[in-house]
Amino acid sequence: MRHFPAFLDLQGRTALVLGEGEAADIKAGFLSRAGATLRRTPRFSPELLEGCAVAVGAGAPEDDLRALSAACMARGVPVNIVDRTELCSFITPAIVERAPITIGISTGGAAPVLARQIRARIEAILPPAIGKVAALADRFKAAVRAALPDVAARRRFLDAALTGPAADLAV
Repeated sequence: MRHFPAFLDLQGRTALVLGEGEAADIKAGFLSRAGATLRRTPRFSPELLEGCAVAVGAGAPEDDLRALSAACMARGVPVNIVDRTELCSFITPAIVERAPITIGISTGGAAPVLARQIRARIEAILPPAIGKVAALADRFKAAVRAALPDVAARRRFLDAALTGPAADLAV
């Protein structure tokens, strides 16, 4: 495994999106839905990184993309330059989103089209409302922990509760 999969908590944190066009708009949309405060710009300047938790570049001039990558690497700010893995400290996966469930599929940059094809297969088998089941489980998490302090017993209960007829009714 070349890349470590992780999900960043960006609630209320600043994300820089450098560039313009469809790819920049898509990345900005994902960052915004993750709760990030967006800082968008068509051209790079180092002071734009002040207070940034993450940076993404797409659709900007080559010199700006390279400067963003170098500045982020020097500051330890995670950076993704779309379709340029050599300039990235992280890559973004193909995403299946059924809030609060998020599934990321990555080929490590080797075959992004294959990752998108796998995403389409997963989206086809997951009910659109499966996120409602996860949200319901979250609402009762503390009560289930209190009622079932034994981890094994709690897992058996949740396995039963999150599958079968009751779960099917929720989706």
